[in-house]
Amino acid sequence: MSWAPTAKRRAYLALAALGVIAGVALRRPELAVLAVPFGALAAVAPSSPPRLEVRRTDVGPVRVLDGEAVEVHLELETAGPIAWLEVVPAPGARFEVASARIGPANAGHAVAVQPPVTVPVALELRARRWGANAVGGVLLRAHDRGGMATAERRIDVPAIVRVLPRGEALRELLAPAGTQPAPGDWPARQRGGGTDLADIRPFVPGDPVRAINWRATARLGTPYVTERRAERTAEVVLFLDAFADVGGTMERAVRAALAIAREHLARRDRVGVVGFGGAVWWLAPGIGRGQVLRIVDTLLQSQVIASAAWHDLGHVPRGALPAQATVIALTPLVDERAVAALGDLVRRRFDVVIVEVEPDPAPADTPADVLADRLWTLGQSELRARFLAAGAPCVRWPRERPLDAAVEEVNAWRRRPVRA
Repeated sequence: MSWAPTAKRRAYLALAALGVIAGVALRRPELAVLAVPFGALAAVAPSSPPRLEVRRTDVGPVRVLDGEAVEVHLELETAGPIAWLEVVPAPGARFEVASARIGPANAGHAVAVQPPVTVPVALELRARRWGANAVGGVLLRAHDRGGMATAERRIDVPAIVRVLPRGEALRELLAPAGTQPAPGDWPARQRGGGTDLADIRPFVPGDPVRAINWRATARLGTPYVTERRAERTAEVVLFLDAFADVGGTMERAVRAALAIAREHLARRDRVGVVGFGGAVWWLAPGIGRGQVLRIVDTLLQSQVIASAAWHDLGHVPRGALPAQATVIALTPLVDERAVAALGDLVRRRFDVVIVEVEPDPAPADTPADVLADRLWTLGQSELRARFLAAGAPCVRWPRERPLDAAVEEVNAWRRRPVRA
């Protein structure tokens, strides 16, 4: 660390010089006398630069939601007196300093330090954006007693903190078209010991007595039994379009994917992730708390990837999707490669549900902008109609619309007796 003049010192030197020049020019010695204290204060400089050594660095937690604080604890050792020591954010850091405490618990963000001493520093950092971010660095800034000189040292914190956007609120889930042969919460087509009514039929030898429908038996005069649907699990794969980020659509898609994954895993469903960008990456479906952490890490790796491999990315590899999986696609539908991949999944008879993450509307300042917006809206409507005609519902999700409304629209479409 080395001392550098502050703006205060430069101002004092300028006042001293101005007083001397004015006194000589105007032949007023009192002006020069008034300038002497400013020059004397500016001339006093600290003798030796301060020395600070970092002894220990602790960071926790390493997984936080957007807006939550990350605590960083440092131990500094100084070999010389420091009149005033403070902590400020380093330029270009992905975290900002929400609060800082130097010294004991009752100290503030800036204290005087006398050697030899070990100085504890406690910081609360908040991420500027979501993602797997390196903590980066903070600046330790030392001041002399008069505030005429300052010295800075950057301390890099070697840690990665995974910051995830807060998930959307969901009150219901997308009902899967197919289920897996394992006990769960979704009504299946097969008969079993569930709670949803499937049919009423005449009693045959071997039927359990508890299945008798006494009301139908009393009305029809012959024993009838109630058949119910078996309750099975579902296999859900989240398709994340990482080709383009139009006005924050990527962050909204990650928030929705996190909410959907958590709710499905809470119902004992198997959940996986497929990222479709400059490369195809996927996480095989799984269950349990460990799968939640794996999905979180996978979603944090999602980013917009520019790629020239146009012809090589027209489909999702067969090994990435299990049979009878429900594919929930979160995409702005602006890249032809993602649209082609979704069309290929529909042709392969997967149960595909498309949630169109709409970007914020651009301001229409000229008649040409209005015409372009109308043409874009017409093209997106035609694309949604094509997916719907192929059996894949495509619902709009603008920023002002809750995700629950889009989910209910898909479920209402599935409950219709005749599909488009």
